[in-house]
Amino acid sequence: MARAFRVYRDILGFKVDVLVPATSFMHAVFELSPEAKLRIAFLSSGEGEFGHIGLTEFPDMEPAVRRQHSFQRVDCRSPKRH
Repeated sequence: MARAFRVYRDILGFKVDVLVPATSFMHAVFELSPEAKLRIAFLSSGEGEFGHIGLTEFPDMEPAVRRQHSFQRVDCRSPKRH
């Protein structure tokens, strides 16, 4: 979160509206165990609008392993019209 703040707040000038521990709702959204720690921050331009940008931090989690994806070609053709 600190690195994101350096960009959005310090360089681009966004204002941090709120930085809080996430609720149990967020655990359900991200399918995390209730013990998982996470924080959420909302940033704005400071011109009256709340939360232009939302950031979520999972400080104790390891990054996901990247999977190799395979793509298949699919042709979609519209029916011929007579």
